[in-house]
Amino acid sequence: MVTYQRNLASVNEVEIHLKNCDAEFVPPLSERVRIEDYALKLVNHAQRFEAWYEGELAALVAMYCNDETLGKAFISSVSVAIHLRGQGIASKLIDIGVGYAQETSLRQVELEVDRRNVDARRLYLQKGFTVVSETGTNLLLQRIL
Repeated sequence: MVTYQRNLASVNEVEIHLKNCDAEFVPPLSERVRIEDYALKLVNHAQRFEAWYEGELAALVAMYCNDETLGKAFISSVSVAIHLRGQGIASKLIDIGVGYAQETSLRQVELEVDRRNVDARRLYLQKGFTVVSETGTNLLLQRIL
């Protein structure tokens, strides 16, 4: 059974999860960041909406909620362990994160996705995000709350 938590995972657990999901990112996460440093940054500065399965971090949505001036949250990372994909876990975590943003009086949530990541784009559009700009292969998506 999958359980949902917020900010429970340690830096090591986030790092292991991201390394296990690395190749599933488009492009791979390790081509863009040093995963060890990124895991530390997420634990120290982001709200983490987590799915746990059999005692392991199985999915993660990391969201920065620190732009109170513009009322904006930014989803930095969405990842689900390969063996649990297709079960709606990412969708539920995004819903939990968006709900958290609303509860904290934020007015919008943004994220970036590579246009080649068809599955992620489809999910974000289903969740009410719209494309607001394009830079190279990256799309900036936004959802007004």
